[in-house]
Amino acid sequence: VNAYIDGIYAGRNDLPPAYRYLLGGRLEAGDILPWTIEDTLSFGRLQSFELSYSGGDDIGLTARMESYLTAFGVPGAPGLIPGREGLFFDLFTMEPIVKASTLYAFDSPPRRQGGRPFPTTPLPIHDPRLRRELGKFKSRRSGEAGHHGSNNWVISGALTRSGFPILANDPHLSLDMPPIFYLVHLNTKDAGGEENVMGVTFAASPGVVIGFNESIAWGVTTFDPDVTDVYLEEITHGPDGDTVAFDDPFDDPDQGVQQVPIETIVEPIEVRDPESGEITTRDVEIRIVPHHGPLIAEGESEGVSVRWTGFEPSEEVRAFFEINAARDLDSFKT
Repeated sequence: VNAYIDGIYAGRNDLPPAYRYLLGGRLEAGDILPWTIEDTLSFGRLQSFELSYSGGDDIGLTARMESYLTAFGVPGAPGLIPGREGLFFDLFTMEPIVKASTLYAFDSPPRRQGGRPFPTTPLPIHDPRLRRELGKFKSRRSGEAGHHGSNNWVISGALTRSGFPILANDPHLSLDMPPIFYLVHLNTKDAGGEENVMGVTFAASPGVVIGFNESIAWGVTTFDPDVTDVYLEEITHGPDGDTVAFDDPFDDPDQGVQQVPIETIVEPIEVRDPESGEITTRDVEIRIVPHHGPLIAEGESEGVSVRWTGFEPSEEVRAFFEINAARDLDSFKT
């Protein structure tokens, strides 16, 4: 990663004259903020967020469940329109119809589930202000963006003229300008190294994301996993700050419901006026529930926090480095 950042500096320090006219001829190499290792790691995390965050889905599904259960009810408890009890759970299944694996030997043995089953009663949101705030969130499942996901497929070498397999990968990412990917060939063998890999990658990330080396080829697929949870928080205002009620399921002995202080961080955000070019700094306050995550909507006495697996440390960059160096299926999987 450090070598990649050194390469960014090498390109920045030899800035072509045409770039100086981006800001009326006032742009110099020193005007561009230095690129850091934190920038590269943050970019990788941002890509993961955009391809996996589903907090809007949880909120949208909960609102839809509430309206369906009110109208149709559940088995044994009809709603306003009898004869359609449980319709929501017929239309919005929470597990695959057929429990099958796409790879042999990847079936998981039956085990006790760690989470609670999907609720069968509406979420009891009583705060009208919170309801209005949650109305701003949209769900992908409502149909506005039905193209989330991606796919790839392989033709066996037994069916090709060359005898080698063919891999096709469609990551379903937007066709933007500038493009989200660029072609790259990384060759360290000529200098005594071990890598010779080619493919496409993101502009801010080292390594190859989709491509091939001298032994294997690979693609990437987003399958819309559920890696986000949304929590309804009960907020109490006090002289020493605001708290949320929390009953830790893992405390031993059981301490019952505790009041946990809400943490606050302030992020300075620079905003450039499109007409004058003047840059001002705005302080954005983010309130965080320590055991769940940031509050994304608040009312007077209730709030909604969200927890995404990417809030915890992970190693996306290292994973792709190891994929680039893989020599067979076993080393690719490990």
